[in-house]
Amino acid sequence: MKIRSLRWLAVVLVNVGILASIELLSAWVIHKHFRKANASFWRERQVEQPFALPAGWEMKANATIGDDRPTRIRTDAEGHAIVPDALPHPRFTVAVLGGSSMFGVGVTENAANVPSQLQTLLREEYALKVNVINLAARGYVSLQELLVLNQYIAEHQVDMVVSVSGHNDLMRYLSGSHHPAYVRHPNSPAVVLVREVEAGNLVIANLIPALRRVSQTANLTALAVERRQQRAKKLEKREREKQTTPETALEKGASGSGGSRRLGRGPNPTFLSTHLAHYAMMSAVCDVHHTYFKLFFQPNIFTKTNVSPEEKNRRLEKDFAGLAIKFDACASAQKAYRTAFNEAPKPFPYADMAAVFGETNTQVYVDSCHFNERGANLLARALAADLGPILQARLTEESQP
Repeated sequence: MKIRSLRWLAVVLVNVGILASIELLSAWVIHKHFRKANASFWRERQVEQPFALPAGWEMKANATIGDDRPTRIRTDAEGHAIVPDALPHPRFTVAVLGGSSMFGVGVTENAANVPSQLQTLLREEYALKVNVINLAARGYVSLQELLVLNQYIAEHQVDMVVSVSGHNDLMRYLSGSHHPAYVRHPNSPAVVLVREVEAGNLVIANLIPALRRVSQTANLTALAVERRQQRAKKLEKREREKQTTPETALEKGASGSGGSRRLGRGPNPTFLSTHLAHYAMMSAVCDVHHTYFKLFFQPNIFTKTNVSPEEKNRRLEKDFAGLAIKFDACASAQKAYRTAFNEAPKPFPYADMAAVFGETNTQVYVDSCHFNERGANLLARALAADLGPILQARLTEESQP
């Protein structure tokens, strides 16, 4: 009896050892060849707060945020990009809203981004004791700017709010989005499941994700299958692109869905109205707090008159979901949206910064929308030339009896 028990124990231990070896080997293969895909799987399993409004990219507090470019931007305790050399007792406080271009993607350090250079110029060239607060964040559209502004202005004294944005909303429209808000990982299984539960629908959970979390071997198998499917889709996409002209692709929309909306026929009026409404609400929030508000439609590479060879050779198709569309076709679609936006009535001060880089042939972009130090300086100078006199006039009014 004792010998039989030892035999069974030996069999169990051998099998456990084999399974453990297989699991360890699977974990090594995942780490070696599927690291990025595995990280994406685990990220998608994280369920966002079901009732939270879109928050865009996560801006970590007290961190240095960088990417494959030379960008290295430090954040404060609230996750906002730090503007160096803040005065302890400023006469004016200016808050800047926007997306990654204002946050600082494209420049090497905090002092080189647009809000920081704007603060320097207002102090040195307009003799203003001013602090600039950078409330921009990567990926933000107008709705998210409104949410950030509403919370920040309720807790802090602000004299002026400027939004230097519009590009991200424009890109959400051109990429085929049906809603102006951008939600990170909108189609992840976990988020979809939560939405179904909120709607009162009975949902049967898929056991495969649970098995992948338990077993490295099951996870490796699923990752291998997904990679095979992705390669098949890429091959199919390449074959489809060979049979599609750039102009036809643009009409279908960058999502490739070939829906009824065609970019060549002008912006969707509902989308445009929503875009404008968000800025109108920002202006209304500022009015409640007796704060000046102005919107600047930020420039991008498609509004530049003379695009340098270095800029034009960038992979601009990434802004259109990977479709290889000609530069001129992209510029035409963007111009139609910007023109419609400019012509729409607005209950707040507004300026289109499309021509801010004039006839310069020098490189001011690191891609299709993010500025290098030179571009950030030129834009900051244009903003200072607009905002400096307004703040100086307020000082003059206050000094008069």
